[in-house]
Amino acid sequence: MNESTQDAPVAGQHVRVVAPAYRLDSALIDQGVAAVQALGFTVSVDPRCYESYGKLAGDDACRAAVLMAAFADPQVDVILTLRGGYGCTRLLPYLDYAGIAAHPKPLIGYSDVTALLLALQPLIGRQAIHGPCLESFARGLHAQDTAALLALLAGDNNTYNTLLNRVVADCRRVRNGTASGPLIGGNLSLLASLIGTAQDYTTAGCWLFLEDWQEPHYRIDRLITQLQASGRLSAIAGLIIGDFQRISRIGEDLPLSLEQGLLAQLPDSIPVLADFPLGHAGRQWPLPLGVPLYLDAQGVYCRWTT
Repeated sequence: MNESTQDAPVAGQHVRVVAPAYRLDSALIDQGVAAVQALGFTVSVDPRCYESYGKLAGDDACRAAVLMAAFADPQVDVILTLRGGYGCTRLLPYLDYAGIAAHPKPLIGYSDVTALLLALQPLIGRQAIHGPCLESFARGLHAQDTAALLALLAGDNNTYNTLLNRVVADCRRVRNGTASGPLIGGNLSLLASLIGTAQDYTTAGCWLFLEDWQEPHYRIDRLITQLQASGRLSAIAGLIIGDFQRISRIGEDLPLSLEQGLLAQLPDSIPVLADFPLGHAGRQWPLPLGVPLYLDAQGVYCRWTT
């Protein structure tokens, strides 16, 4: 939703599908479009999403132009990314940041789209939503995740908070504590890759959430160590651990679990929630970046506020 129309109903909102990273089989695109239309949205797919440049949906200039066209189009209410994969960091030099700031609207995605969400969040605010891609809808999005996304797009804070509390109640409390701060995070590999770039970000005082997949254990440990060495872990308000699936272990790995390695890099005072349903394993609970989150990791009470 646009900030000025955040209380508008979801029905009739125009969703534009863009492809900033890998391309997707046309049959899955059709399935995803049908699933989003069934929720009451009008859906359009930029025809350039069907372009092919290796695994990418067109070259860098083409994919950037597709994204910019969606932001500039006054008929578009929501921008939904096709899928992740790779390629979003390559778009960053091509984007018209002033143009995006002049026409802020929700941008939704996860995985490689983390790069765009972090880069654009200062311009579009809480409308940078770490959540499902069109491919997620094509493959079947969990009903709770769908309901939460609809609540966000309708500006229904009460419903979103109710659903969020149910999710938090099912999470594992690794370290107890209470903390508040804005949400920041996404895919661990992308978070590490943006450090030291023009799209660098701050985590101080924030609730940081992390997920990743199909990486060797030692690479995950290296990425976590990079976050710690760059100061991205020492001053966070709290940590939310999402899905880390298909993390392979080989002989040279450390004798620590992924979670143990992560906790070893954190101050003991930082509350930690684990098993949060976001990532590549099937669940993509939507989290709006920059929104202040109050979370009591000792109980089940949490909320995000305007």
